Amino acid sequence: MIDDYIIELPWLENIINFDSLLKNYKYPEDKDDPWRGVNCYEVETTQPELKDFLQIANSKHFSKPPSYWLTYKSPETYISAHTDNTRDAVLLFPITPSTHRINFLSDVNDESSIIHYYDYRCPTIPNAKIPHCVFDKGIERYFLHIFTF
Repeated sequence: MIDDYIIELPWLENIINFDSLLKNYKYPEDKDDPWRGVNCYEVETTQPELKDFLQIANSKHFSKPPSYWLTYKSPETYISAHTDNTRDAVLLFPITPSTHRINFLSDVNDESSIIHYYDYRCPTIPNAKIPHCVFDKGIERYFLHIFTF
């Protein structure tokens, strides 16, 4: 599916072994980068679980070298309304749960101004320039972001 809000990339669905990544990743607590109630951990391209993805995602797919971030969202928080100012787009891999809803808003200051929503079901590129939020309080989530600054 491709529309003004998202691009689905289902052919990338099994390219990264996320069970292995979650088990083998060394969480660098000193480099924790909290943002909007989530903890973001940079994943080096030497992480073995990225090997297959890196073989197909070469430099022609990115304007600059991408950053890889394993993100943990605790049940106590939710991702409030925002737009992504420093990145144009992000490739998001939902890990656990494998699906959740992103809400696109007409007004970044009004989380009830939902104009579109999407239930993640595969790797997806959401339009990060449209205000969006995720009402995921009470849900523990892991996901991988891949993007350029």
